Amino acid sequence: MIAVILARGGSKRFPGKNVTLLCGKPLIAWTIEAALGSGLFSQVVVSTDCEKIKAVAERYGASVPFLRPADLASDDARAVDALEHCLQTLGVSSGKCCLLQPTSPVRSAEDVRRAAEEFEKCPKDVVLVSVIPSSSSPFKTHTVTTDNLMAPVTSAQFFSTNAQSHPPTYSENGAIYFFHADSFFAAKPQTACGVYGYKAAPFVMSPETSVDIDKPEDLERAVKALAPRLRQARPPFLIGNRVIGPDQPPLVIAEIGINHEGDFQKAIKMVDDAHAAGCEIAKFQCHVCSDEMTKDAGQSISEKKARCALTEEEDRKLKEYVEAKGMIYMSTPFSRAAAERLKKMNVDCYKIGSGECNNYPLISHIAKLGKPVILSTGMNDIASVAPGVEIFRKHRTPFALLHCTSMYPTPYEQVRLGGIAELERAFPDAVLGLSDHSLGIWTCLAAVPLGACILEKHFTSDKTWPGPDVPISIDPDELRDLIQGSNIIFRSLGGTKEILKEEQPTIDFAYACVVTIKPIAKGEVFSMENVWVKRPGTGEIFAKDFEVVLGKMCMAALETDMQLKWADVQK
Repeated sequence: MIAVILARGGSKRFPGKNVTLLCGKPLIAWTIEAALGSGLFSQVVVSTDCEKIKAVAERYGASVPFLRPADLASDDARAVDALEHCLQTLGVSSGKCCLLQPTSPVRSAEDVRRAAEEFEKCPKDVVLVSVIPSSSSPFKTHTVTTDNLMAPVTSAQFFSTNAQSHPPTYSENGAIYFFHADSFFAAKPQTACGVYGYKAAPFVMSPETSVDIDKPEDLERAVKALAPRLRQARPPFLIGNRVIGPDQPPLVIAEIGINHEGDFQKAIKMVDDAHAAGCEIAKFQCHVCSDEMTKDAGQSISEKKARCALTEEEDRKLKEYVEAKGMIYMSTPFSRAAAERLKKMNVDCYKIGSGECNNYPLISHIAKLGKPVILSTGMNDIASVAPGVEIFRKHRTPFALLHCTSMYPTPYEQVRLGGIAELERAFPDAVLGLSDHSLGIWTCLAAVPLGACILEKHFTSDKTWPGPDVPISIDPDELRDLIQGSNIIFRSLGGTKEILKEEQPTIDFAYACVVTIKPIAKGEVFSMENVWVKRPGTGEIFAKDFEVVLGKMCMAALETDMQLKWADVQK
């Protein structure tokens, strides 16, 4: 059985639609993965007129054996003609086939499998078509006549009945079509039922899994539908025994980097100070210069890296020292050799810097090492972050993405904390954070309520020391404030506007109740002249019900300054 995906390159309403990114991968990739993931098809074929779509389709495992003629890829071209061309070109004249539209990204491999099971029950001359229950009754819809009058689409008898009594109706969602090729060709020309043109049976799908991408605004609906699925598939993100995620306190990383300038004792001093500040992770950089840069690299850069790089033995001892403090050791490998060194050291997690965010060969190498990865995304947009995310997903590597601006220091107006929300929309399965190069700790604190679970700041014991990143680093006091402040903010998030039982003592004092402001005789009417509202809030009738009392008869004689009871008020 083969699956066919029709994906033309031209779309006036949504140019580039089939390769636009949705949750980090091209739109068409979701359909290709659903087809391949179903395990049903000997071949998944994409029919397209576009070289870019062809390249993307092949990258995700589909076959593109030909480019569709231009006349079958125009705005006026019919899908049925493109499907016929595809089958004829492939030499398919009989057997079971499936048509999957690339604009239905929420349809899953399981949906395709269930549809195939239903198709097995259908007669050979019947096509199985995916549908959803109609959102409103078509029996009460109208057209407008040439003389601008409304006319019922169906029989007028339905307009006098409730919609609940109407026959159930269904709408095609364009996600799945199963058919027999010989029945398809025998039914030409298709006229009655769009693509299939002969008897059709319904495969009813949930509206939640039926998002058709027709215009850019539809992508947001697809993100909302796909996000829970992606999050559910996300492996737990742990560094050592530390769980990291939206329901955990923020993880603050002291990025010592190469601020030690190759001085091992300086590195030890910074570890001690980070530990004293309450930091959980001390992070460094791992440089194996011969594998990191060519001889053509600038002399100042290569000399700096060589001067600041620690030996393999020093890296190992530093890790042992960090872990003896009860902290987690982390390092950024800048080359394959550096990653292999860290692998031998059995690090708990790898950090990949912004400069390597689009270094997909290195990302792939690290993703295969079986440990979580934190990826900084400075100097990269969503499109260039996406391939790295796909690598992590492929290898089921727990990953986090840190928004970052690679300016040293970063002006506050260019920190762009909105990038965190953009990463969340694009990659709902990612743990998010901020790698911050602005001065102070303010932007890190502001990132916590925006969803940052990881906060990374360059760190030094003394801002008067030399060091490549010392000018933008925070000191031990600022690190302590960042850890405490981010935890306080985290604890303050969430909740609702319900009244807490713990607020009752304040309610008793601060609420106002309805009271008499002069003696009131039984049978007298309550008015603004004899009642008002005063503290405390220990009475029965609160100020919010003052208007309810006015105009009602008093049921008992009352003295001045008495709190009213409901028994005092005429029912």
